[in-house]
Order: sequence, then structure tokens, then C-alpha cells
Amino acid sequence: MNKTTIIRQFIFEAGPHIVSVEFVKLNGEKRKLQFNPRDTQEIKGTGKPSTNPAIIRCRDFSIARKEGQGAWRSFDCERVVKIKSNGKELVFNSLSIVLSWLIILTTDTCKPCLLIMAPSI
Repeated sequence: MNKTTIIRQFIFEAGPHIVSVEFVKLNGEKRKLQFNPRDTQEIKGTGKPSTNPAIIRCRDFSIARKEGQGAWRSFDCERVVKIKSNGKELVFNSLSIVLSWLIILTTDTCKPCLLIMAPSI
């Protein structure tokens, strides 16, 4: 399963619960947004559907609360760093998917080592 599929499945399983996403924009800046996956309000924009399946369009909760209009955003699943919903969290790095399973172990020689356990998805 690729990263886009994992993120889309995570969002689907979130149901009506708020999803928080942290991602890196094209310019290198980190951005956070929150959205309801079941938001059915109309998306206003160019009217051109995205042909890239990694692009997710959503209405940013924090902007919608403050301004009401202009809250539609999109993010690229391949640039997601972290996604949370309903007590579950996925953290992505260049090596693996980490589901809050970071365990620091100590070896016999007292040299710390880091074990990253990722579920088989």
C-alpha cells in the first residue's frame, strides 16, 4: 500500500471525526489544517478536477470558523508529515510509517538504540 492509499483510508475511517493534517508545502513551509471528512459543502474554485489522486481537497476548519468563506485548501498526500483523528495518529518519515510506536531500548553495553516498529499495512 502506498502513502496516498494509506492516508485516504485513514481519512475514510475517521468518519465524521475531525482530521488534523500537518504537511510540507511546495515552498518548504510546514502547514497544519483541520477538516471534517464528511463536509459536503460545495467546493468553489477553478472548476477543473484534479487528475492527481494524491491531492485531497478539504475545507480548513480553523479558517472557516474565523472567516467563513475561502476556507478550501488542498494538500498532497506525498507531502504529509502527520495525520491525526479520533485518538489515532500516523507519523511519516523517509524510512517508514510510525504509529506512535517508538521504543527506546538499552542494550547490554548501555548504548541506547532506537527501535521503530511499523505495522505491516
